[in-house]
Amino acid sequence: MRMIQIDKENMSSDLILLYNSKFVEKIQKTLLQKYIKNHLNHIEEPIISNLDNQKENLIIIVDFEKEVQLDSEFIQLKYFRDILENLDKNTNYKNIVTIISEIGVLGDEIHYFRALQYAAVINIAQAYALRLGSLKIRLNNICVPENFELLEKSTLISLVKFLLSQESMNITGQTLSLSRELLR
Repeated sequence: MRMIQIDKENMSSDLILLYNSKFVEKIQKTLLQKYIKNHLNHIEEPIISNLDNQKENLIIIVDFEKEVQLDSEFIQLKYFRDILENLDKNTNYKNIVTIISEIGVLGDEIHYFRALQYAAVINIAQAYALRLGSLKIRLNNICVPENFELLEKSTLISLVKFLLSQESMNITGQTLSLSRELLR
């Protein structure tokens, strides 16, 4: 897991990558192209603990291995839950956006076990959204197709900006999807 701080006037955010995959790299690259020109601060911490360095927004990109590895089974789910568990009234975070693959929503039969893990991320996020809402912290999910295209990249950026903005201050515990399958 890597944590990267993003600094820009209109979007001051921390970015956490749970798992190093092509999907995570592609989304990270999309976000960095739009938001970052000058400043990247890499932080190597498995859980958020340094409140002094926290930005107001947190973006978490989660992916899972295609095949189950017995020694690392559910490790990303544990990290994800640990991150949310460690947020309390002293945190600087006001908005949290989790970006995951759409197969958790679609219940992809080819990658069934992997789809269950994405569905677990959605359920964990929704449960924590209830708790964090009392602390005035908003938590939402965005599901992205594994092979998203240029049009979807700009839609992803727009969704992230919207969820981190004041315009969405009454939205929490929601899962938004860029899936063409769900829009049919």
